Amino acid sequence: MTLAQLKARLADPTNGGKTFVLAAGELNGLASIDIPSAVTLLVCETVEGLPTPRGRLKRSLAAESFIFEVTHSELLSTWERPLSPHSFFQLIMRAVSGHQGRNVEFVRLTNDGQRIELAYNIHPPGQDAAEACAYAFEVNRKLVASAERIADEVDRKVRDEERRLTKWYISSLPSLLERIESEPASAGKGEILEVFVARLLETIPGFAIAANVRTETEEIDITVTNRSADQFWKKERQIIPVECKNLSSRCGKNELVSFKEKLINRRGRCRLGIFVSWNGFADTIDKELLRTSSGDLVIILVDGDDLRDAVANADFSVKLMELWGAAVLQ
Repeated sequence: MTLAQLKARLADPTNGGKTFVLAAGELNGLASIDIPSAVTLLVCETVEGLPTPRGRLKRSLAAESFIFEVTHSELLSTWERPLSPHSFFQLIMRAVSGHQGRNVEFVRLTNDGQRIELAYNIHPPGQDAAEACAYAFEVNRKLVASAERIADEVDRKVRDEERRLTKWYISSLPSLLERIESEPASAGKGEILEVFVARLLETIPGFAIAANVRTETEEIDITVTNRSADQFWKKERQIIPVECKNLSSRCGKNELVSFKEKLINRRGRCRLGIFVSWNGFADTIDKELLRTSSGDLVIILVDGDDLRDAVANADFSVKLMELWGAAVLQ
């Protein structure tokens, strides 16, 4: 279609209220005055060889210029990304707010429980419709870039975690134990130990497990929420932090002191911690425990032999009770 044919088609008085679907490249030379006020152009951008609608181009009634209307609309029932549609649209909304007054105008953000919709207008400079669309496309890409980047990061992290959990949680405890025994020293070896200990703790009724709990100042390998009905565990407080170390040598005083500080920082909500060291503990550990034995804080020390016993006897709760007794009598 030539420019003259396009102008004639748009100017046809029978087209009032119509929407024309056009590619941005077809709009070269078209001015805002060539678009009747009752006509809207749904402009498409070619993406991977396919025309993709990007927004609606209209004539501004206030000046001889363009308005490019953008609407993002999603059915909540068909949204499949891990990042929620509300969070995704809020990220775009923040970008729109940051550009407010700079050729971007917020229109609405609605959520009726079935569909979420965000609309805003871009005001391109100039009089050429093709150039106006190219400008609007670029501005819109910048407005959604942060939301897309964060959504992609969440997608990737969820996939990675699913692969990690699938890899280790389908393994039996004996096979995980074998992996710890044979795995060379690496960050992956520490990860296997954490999963292994978490799996053992999950066998104790009433223990709810959360891994890699982060605060603003520290990270705890495993946190047990204690809802046990067993009288032994019931007397303990709700939070039981767990630290796992798979060092090439025995664990020393410094690691224990760091873990003890994490227990103290729980604002009195825990008085029991479990400290796991696959290769055992240095003699300095006993001296450090003696220094803290006057308070009500108890740290259960668990080494590789204890974990092997727990798997062999299929009762980690009993093994922890024995080690608790040893810690109290320290």
